[in-house]
Amino acid sequence: MSYRIAESLDQIRDEVNAFRPGRDKLSDGWIGDPDHASRSSDHNPWVKDSRGQGVVTAFDADEDHDQHIGNLVLAATVGRRDRRVKFVIYERKIWRSYKNHSGHPAPWTPEPYTGPNAHAQHIHVSVLPDPRLYDDRSPWGIAGVVRDLDQKGTHMRRGDSGGRVLASQARLNWWRGEKLTQDGATGRPSRRRSSASRSTRG
Repeated sequence: MSYRIAESLDQIRDEVNAFRPGRDKLSDGWIGDPDHASRSSDHNPWVKDSRGQGVVTAFDADEDHDQHIGNLVLAATVGRRDRRVKFVIYERKIWRSYKNHSGHPAPWTPEPYTGPNAHAQHIHVSVLPDPRLYDDRSPWGIAGVVRDLDQKGTHMRRGDSGGRVLASQARLNWWRGEKLTQDGATGRPSRRRSSASRSTRG
């Protein structure tokens, strides 16, 4: 069978590689193994493009804790509410770009992920099966997230939102053992923890 990775996911992989050329890629992946092939998974080339070629609409990037890859991808996809995203899974949580069904939270709200793979070694990104979206090579903004963090750090003010806030929440959870909800919104707990982080750094 002829298949390929969606162009949008090839783009985010290129951006991550450009940011950290020597990153750990042990848990990277896109085409499904036999276990994925036996069940419904975006790692299978079930989407067909205009030429009838199978398209894989999922990509896993090794989290590489030392390089913060998981947090950066989370910020660029969920934090920026990118219209191409179907869902993202990372560290036993799932963020959907849509409301799953009655009783589930609003789009982009983190929920516990109970699948067999906790995605603790990699972050999973699935894109929507629309060719206008899955083959859209517009930049995801990895470099912009890094630039914002370099310039502003993890400090969050009332009203801040988006990718940098999500990355800041993730960093504080990892670095300081906080238990902030990683939703890209600056609530009182996030502001308080970010202020405490600033004070400890002097």
